Amino acid sequence: MGLDLYAGPLTRYYSGDWQTINQRLFGARIVYATGRSPWLSQHEADIGVREFRSILSTRLAAHGHELNEWNEDPSAPYFSDKPTHECRGALVLWAAYIHRRDLSRPLHIPEEFERDPAYSQATGEWNYYEPEMATLEAHLFIPSDLNFITALKGPAGDDRIVATTTGLMQTLSWINDHSWKAGFEEVMRWSERGPPSDKANKQYAEEGPGGVFRLLGWAKKKGGKHKAELEAAAQFAFALYNRALVFSTENNVPILTDE
Repeated sequence: MGLDLYAGPLTRYYSGDWQTINQRLFGARIVYATGRSPWLSQHEADIGVREFRSILSTRLAAHGHELNEWNEDPSAPYFSDKPTHECRGALVLWAAYIHRRDLSRPLHIPEEFERDPAYSQATGEWNYYEPEMATLEAHLFIPSDLNFITALKGPAGDDRIVATTTGLMQTLSWINDHSWKAGFEEVMRWSERGPPSDKANKQYAEEGPGGVFRLLGWAKKKGGKHKAELEAAAQFAFALYNRALVFSTENNVPILTDE
Protein backbone atom coordinates (compact mmCIF):
# COMPACT_ATOMS: atom_id res chain seq x y z
CA MET A 1 0.00 0.00 0.00
CA GLY A 2 1.27 3.51 -0.77
CA LEU A 3 2.40 5.83 1.99
CA ASP A 4 -0.50 7.74 3.58
CA LEU A 5 -0.18 11.17 5.16
CA TYR A 6 -2.73 11.97 7.86
CA ALA A 7 -3.36 15.08 9.95
CA GLY A 8 -5.98 14.89 12.67
CA PRO A 9 -6.65 13.55 16.18
CA LEU A 10 -4.51 10.52 17.00
CA THR A 11 -7.45 8.79 18.69
CA ARG A 12 -9.39 9.06 15.43
CA TYR A 13 -6.46 7.68 13.44
CA TYR A 14 -5.64 4.73 15.71
CA SER A 15 -9.29 3.69 16.01
CA GLY A 16 -9.49 3.58 12.20
CA ASP A 17 -12.18 6.27 12.00
CA TRP A 18 -10.68 7.88 8.90
CA GLN A 19 -10.30 7.18 5.20
CA THR A 20 -7.48 7.45 2.69
CA ILE A 21 -7.93 9.95 -0.12
CA ASN A 22 -8.84 7.17 -2.54
CA GLN A 23 -11.51 5.88 -0.17
CA ARG A 24 -12.96 9.36 0.25
CA LEU A 25 -12.91 10.33 -3.42
CA PHE A 26 -13.47 7.05 -5.21
CA GLY A 27 -14.86 4.56 -2.69
CA ALA A 28 -11.74 2.38 -2.87
CA ARG A 29 -11.62 -0.61 -0.50
CA ILE A 30 -8.50 -1.64 1.44
CA VAL A 31 -7.68 -5.34 1.66
CA TYR A 32 -5.36 -6.10 4.59
CA ALA A 33 -2.64 -8.71 4.13
CA THR A 34 -3.54 -10.34 7.47
CA GLY A 35 -7.20 -10.45 6.55
CA ARG A 36 -8.24 -8.20 9.43
CA SER A 37 -8.08 -4.55 10.35
CA PRO A 38 -5.06 -3.36 12.40
CA TRP A 39 -7.04 -0.65 14.19
CA LEU A 40 -7.62 -0.35 17.94
CA SER A 41 -10.99 0.08 19.60
CA GLN A 42 -11.94 3.65 20.54
CA HIS A 43 -11.20 2.85 24.19
CA GLU A 44 -7.81 1.28 23.41
CA ALA A 45 -6.89 4.20 21.14
CA ASP A 46 -7.77 6.70 23.86
CA ILE A 47 -5.61 4.86 26.42
CA GLY A 48 -2.73 4.52 23.96
CA VAL A 49 -2.74 8.22 23.09
CA ARG A 50 -2.91 9.20 26.77
CA GLU A 51 0.08 6.99 27.58
CA PHE A 52 2.00 8.33 24.59
CA ARG A 53 1.36 11.92 25.71
CA SER A 54 2.35 11.10 29.29
CA ILE A 55 5.68 9.55 28.27
CA LEU A 56 6.48 12.41 25.90
CA SER A 57 5.48 15.01 28.50
CA THR A 58 7.76 13.41 31.10
CA ARG A 59 10.63 13.32 28.63
CA LEU A 60 10.23 17.01 27.78
CA ALA A 61 9.82 18.01 31.44
CA ALA A 62 13.22 16.48 32.18
CA HIS A 63 14.68 19.14 29.87
CA GLY A 64 12.56 21.99 31.23
CA HIS A 65 9.93 22.01 28.49
CA GLU A 66 6.16 21.56 28.47
CA LEU A 67 4.18 19.47 26.01
CA ASN A 68 1.64 21.50 24.04
CA GLU A 69 -2.02 20.52 24.23
CA TRP A 70 -3.57 19.48 20.92
CA ASN A 71 -7.06 18.57 19.75
CA GLU A 72 -7.94 14.95 20.53
CA ASP A 73 -11.67 15.20 19.92
CA PRO A 74 -12.28 11.95 17.96
CA SER A 75 -14.96 13.71 15.89
CA ALA A 76 -12.64 16.55 14.82
CA PRO A 77 -11.91 16.84 11.07
CA TYR A 78 -8.88 15.29 9.45
CA PHE A 79 -6.77 15.52 6.28
CA SER A 80 -5.33 12.60 4.31
CA ASP A 81 -3.43 12.15 1.06
CA LYS A 82 -0.71 9.95 -0.44
CA PRO A 83 2.80 11.36 -0.97
CA THR A 84 3.94 7.77 -1.82
CA HIS A 85 7.12 6.15 -0.54
CA GLU A 86 8.95 7.01 -3.75
CA CYS A 87 8.06 10.71 -3.71
CA ARG A 88 8.79 11.09 0.02
CA GLY A 89 12.13 9.41 -0.66
CA ALA A 90 12.74 11.86 -3.51
CA LEU A 91 12.13 14.78 -1.14
CA VAL A 92 14.56 13.32 1.41
CA LEU A 93 17.12 12.85 -1.35
CA TRP A 94 16.54 16.40 -2.58
CA ALA A 95 17.36 17.65 0.93
CA ALA A 96 20.51 15.51 0.97
CA TYR A 97 21.76 17.17 -2.21
CA ILE A 98 21.15 20.64 -0.82
CA HIS A 99 23.79 19.72 1.76
CA ARG A 100 26.05 18.18 -0.88
CA ARG A 101 26.59 20.86 -3.52
CA ASP A 102 29.81 19.05 -4.42
CA LEU A 103 27.79 16.17 -5.88
CA SER A 104 25.75 16.14 -9.07
CA ARG A 105 22.04 15.65 -8.34
CA PRO A 106 20.44 12.97 -10.58
CA LEU A 107 17.51 13.80 -12.85
CA HIS A 108 15.68 10.54 -12.22
CA ILE A 109 14.67 8.71 -9.06
CA PRO A 110 17.27 6.06 -8.22
CA GLU A 111 16.23 2.43 -8.03
CA GLU A 112 17.71 2.23 -4.51
CA PHE A 113 17.95 5.40 -2.46
CA GLU A 114 20.43 3.74 -0.11
CA ARG A 115 22.97 3.46 -2.92
CA ASP A 116 22.82 7.12 -3.86
CA PRO A 117 26.04 8.84 -2.64
CA ALA A 118 24.36 11.87 -1.05
CA TYR A 119 21.86 9.70 0.83
CA SER A 120 24.23 6.89 1.84
CA GLN A 121 26.93 9.24 3.11
CA ALA A 122 24.43 11.27 5.15
CA THR A 123 22.85 8.21 6.76
CA GLY A 124 25.97 6.13 7.23
CA GLU A 125 28.57 6.53 9.95
CA TRP A 126 27.08 9.77 11.27
CA ASN A 127 23.54 8.38 11.41
CA TYR A 128 21.48 11.34 10.17
CA TYR A 129 23.78 14.22 10.84
CA GLU A 130 21.47 16.17 8.49
CA PRO A 131 18.45 17.08 10.65
CA GLU A 132 16.21 17.90 7.69
CA MET A 133 16.47 14.35 6.36
CA ALA A 134 15.67 12.90 9.77
CA THR A 135 12.67 15.20 10.17
CA LEU A 136 11.20 14.21 6.81
CA GLU A 137 11.47 10.52 7.68
CA ALA A 138 9.78 10.90 11.08
CA HIS A 139 6.55 8.96 11.66
CA LEU A 140 4.71 11.50 13.79
CA PHE A 141 4.75 15.30 14.11
CA ILE A 142 3.20 16.78 17.23
CA PRO A 143 2.01 20.40 17.45
CA SER A 144 4.77 22.21 19.32
CA ASP A 145 6.78 25.43 19.29
CA LEU A 146 9.86 23.30 19.98
CA ASN A 147 12.04 21.61 17.37
CA PHE A 148 13.22 18.16 18.42
CA ILE A 149 13.35 14.56 17.21
CA THR A 150 13.02 11.62 19.57
CA ALA A 151 12.26 7.91 19.45
CA LEU A 152 9.61 6.28 21.65
CA LYS A 153 6.69 3.87 21.58
CA GLY A 154 3.66 5.19 19.71
CA PRO A 155 0.03 4.92 20.86
CA ALA A 156 -0.21 1.43 19.30
CA GLY A 157 3.00 0.25 21.00
CA ASP A 158 5.18 0.35 17.89
CA ASP A 159 8.52 2.16 17.68
CA ARG A 160 8.01 5.69 16.33
CA ILE A 161 10.31 8.57 15.42
CA VAL A 162 8.58 11.70 16.72
CA ALA A 163 9.29 15.24 15.50
CA THR A 164 7.32 18.48 15.75
CA THR A 165 5.25 20.60 13.40
CA THR A 166 7.71 23.44 13.99
CA GLY A 167 10.55 21.18 12.90
CA LEU A 168 8.61 20.17 9.79
CA MET A 169 7.79 23.80 8.97
CA GLN A 170 11.44 24.83 9.32
CA THR A 171 12.57 21.89 7.19
CA LEU A 172 10.11 22.67 4.39
CA SER A 173 11.01 26.37 4.50
CA TRP A 174 14.71 25.50 4.34
CA ILE A 175 14.19 23.26 1.31
CA ASN A 176 12.11 25.88 -0.50
CA ASP A 177 14.56 28.69 0.31
CA HIS A 178 17.45 26.63 -1.10
CA SER A 179 15.57 25.33 -4.14
CA TRP A 180 12.46 26.86 -5.68
CA LYS A 181 11.40 29.85 -3.59
CA ALA A 182 7.88 28.90 -4.64
CA GLY A 183 4.77 30.71 -3.44
CA PHE A 184 1.75 29.04 -1.88
CA GLU A 185 -0.32 28.86 -5.08
CA GLU A 186 2.51 27.24 -7.03
CA VAL A 187 3.06 24.66 -4.30
CA MET A 188 -0.65 23.81 -4.32
CA ARG A 189 -0.45 23.22 -8.09
CA TRP A 190 2.29 20.67 -7.45
CA SER A 191 -0.10 18.70 -5.24
CA GLU A 192 -2.77 18.65 -7.95
CA ARG A 193 -0.23 17.62 -10.58
CA GLY A 194 0.40 14.32 -8.82
CA PRO A 195 3.45 12.01 -8.76
CA PRO A 196 5.45 11.92 -12.02
CA SER A 197 6.47 8.29 -12.30
CA ASP A 198 4.54 5.12 -13.11
CA LYS A 199 5.96 3.46 -9.98
CA ALA A 200 4.72 6.28 -7.76
CA ASN A 201 1.32 6.19 -9.43
CA LYS A 202 1.02 2.49 -8.55
CA GLN A 203 1.93 3.35 -4.96
CA TYR A 204 -0.82 5.96 -5.03
CA ALA A 205 -3.44 3.30 -5.74
CA GLU A 206 -5.17 1.26 -3.05
CA GLU A 207 -4.60 -2.48 -3.10
CA GLY A 208 -7.53 -4.84 -3.62
CA PRO A 209 -10.87 -4.54 -5.42
CA GLY A 210 -11.90 -0.97 -6.17
CA GLY A 211 -8.31 0.27 -6.42
CA VAL A 212 -7.93 3.47 -8.42
CA PHE A 213 -5.18 5.59 -9.91
CA ARG A 214 -4.94 9.36 -9.82
CA LEU A 215 -5.38 10.76 -13.32
CA LEU A 216 -2.26 12.69 -14.26
CA GLY A 217 -1.33 15.12 -16.99
CA TRP A 218 2.40 14.45 -17.04
CA ALA A 219 4.13 14.65 -20.43
CA LYS A 220 6.57 11.74 -20.43
CA LYS A 221 9.80 11.55 -22.35
CA LYS A 222 10.43 8.53 -24.56
CA GLY A 223 11.12 5.65 -22.20
CA GLY A 224 8.35 6.68 -19.77
CA LYS A 225 10.30 9.09 -17.54
CA HIS A 226 9.64 12.74 -16.91
CA LYS A 227 12.66 14.85 -17.83
CA ALA A 228 13.08 16.05 -14.24
CA GLU A 229 11.53 13.11 -12.43
CA LEU A 230 13.38 13.47 -9.12
CA GLU A 231 12.53 17.14 -8.77
CA ALA A 232 8.90 16.65 -9.77
CA ALA A 233 8.50 13.80 -7.26
CA ALA A 234 10.13 15.89 -4.52
CA GLN A 235 7.80 18.78 -5.32
CA PHE A 236 4.74 16.53 -5.07
CA ALA A 237 5.73 15.24 -1.62
CA PHE A 238 6.73 18.78 -0.58
CA ALA A 239 3.28 20.06 -1.54
CA LEU A 240 1.41 17.35 0.36
CA TYR A 241 3.49 17.85 3.51
CA ASN A 242 2.73 21.58 3.23
CA ARG A 243 -0.99 20.88 2.92
CA ALA A 244 -0.89 18.64 5.98
CA LEU A 245 1.06 21.29 7.90
CA VAL A 246 -1.47 24.01 7.03
CA PHE A 247 -4.31 21.73 8.18
CA SER A 248 -2.42 20.85 11.37
CA THR A 249 -1.83 24.52 12.19
CA GLU A 250 -5.45 25.53 11.54
CA ASN A 251 -6.90 22.64 13.58
CA ASN A 252 -4.16 22.08 16.20
CA VAL A 253 -3.76 18.38 15.39
CA PRO A 254 -0.75 16.07 14.89
CA ILE A 255 0.52 14.80 11.54
CA LEU A 256 1.25 11.12 10.99
CA THR A 257 2.64 8.97 8.17
CA ASP A 258 0.99 5.59 7.74
CA GLU A 259 3.21 2.91 6.17
